[in-house]
Amino acid sequence: MDLLTQVLLVVLGLGPDLQPPSTLINQIHLGTAPSYRELLFRAGVDLDGGLHPAIETVSNMAEEARDPDTDVPRPRSTSC
Repeated sequence: MDLLTQVLLVVLGLGPDLQPPSTLINQIHLGTAPSYRELLFRAGVDLDGGLHPAIETVSNMAEEARDPDTDVPRPRSTSC
């Protein structure tokens, strides 16, 4: 049952990709649909979503380290 569910999710996920490329391209009108505001919002959401797994990985590594002060590297400063 689990395998069947996973195959179904893959097939449903590929559905939009099986469209002809012209169909997908014709639906994009930059500045109107999606608006620039929506694009900026989405970029922020994507960047935020990319940071959480990295932060979680470092925190999990720190939990399992014998000596976190020396085994886990300190973060680099991002100030300019």
